[in-house]
Amino acid sequence: MEILFLGGTQFVGRHLVEAALERGHTATLFHRGKTGTDLFPEVARVIGDRDGGLAALTDQTFDAVVDVSGYLPRLVRDSVEQLRAAVDRYLFISTISVYADSETPGQTEDAPLVQIDDPTTETVDAKTYGGLKVLCEEAVSEGFGGRSLILRPGFVVGPADHTDRFTYWLRRLATGGTFLAPGDPDDAMQWVDVRDLARFAIDGLERDLGGVFTVTGPATRLTWGVFFESVESCFGAGAVPTWIPEAFLEEQKAIGAELPMALPTSHKGWMAMVIDRALGAGLTHRSWEETFRDTLDWDREHGLKGPGMSAEREALVLAAWRESTETAD
Repeated sequence: MEILFLGGTQFVGRHLVEAALERGHTATLFHRGKTGTDLFPEVARVIGDRDGGLAALTDQTFDAVVDVSGYLPRLVRDSVEQLRAAVDRYLFISTISVYADSETPGQTEDAPLVQIDDPTTETVDAKTYGGLKVLCEEAVSEGFGGRSLILRPGFVVGPADHTDRFTYWLRRLATGGTFLAPGDPDDAMQWVDVRDLARFAIDGLERDLGGVFTVTGPATRLTWGVFFESVESCFGAGAVPTWIPEAFLEEQKAIGAELPMALPTSHKGWMAMVIDRALGAGLTHRSWEETFRDTLDWDREHGLKGPGMSAEREALVLAAWRESTETAD
């Protein structure tokens, strides 16, 4: 297949391109030339901004387009209009943030979606992100109908992850010692290795798969407790969790970027989505150990530290928790 990638030079996009090339497909990258300029030297590039610059794609045809950089409905509609007659299939990477109910576990692709208050806004933030993605999905579905494939990933993890969310936990447990474990060990947790997401996406294009799929993992229920046990078993650094309830962490203003992926109760449904449709369509997951090791290896060579607690801040919160429990006794 001849595949056009809108984006494709950062995290999810670069793995999608790699998966396509590994399968013998031909890739063309349309991007602004601001990131990943050293990647894929063998691949054709069209440098341009999708905001007003799509004319650079005029008279080119492709078997499929992979849209990994669509955040604003206006720009996605422009892409759909520009490519509708030139492309057979449209793959859009969306997000589980489109689901309106972020608290209830066990939701499927048919669950209600977020309705944004101002559909004309072009401010992308925590309040608008999900609603804007819903409108982007609608633009793709309306333009390509059954020729569209929409994937809604949960937390995407793995090598080249610039967000440093999942990576923070691997790095922290690989350091060893007593660490702050958020919430309850039985709280649900979900994530998908970016390479498994990419493989499912390219498989879908090859098989003319259409429709909407929630893509996360693993195939069976995972908890934070099991996750930490598995990471410790992989690295064997002697990491020992101290579980601290959400209410206390809120008092310490430690919910959020300091404890990445540790969602508050109001959003824990996003860690317990039903993925039966994707599993039935061929989604598979590599071993956790492979994800752990490959991600940490990449981080040690290339990683840029992002969110997460400093050692000093973690020590302060742990000390405050011990003091509170001693006082209660």
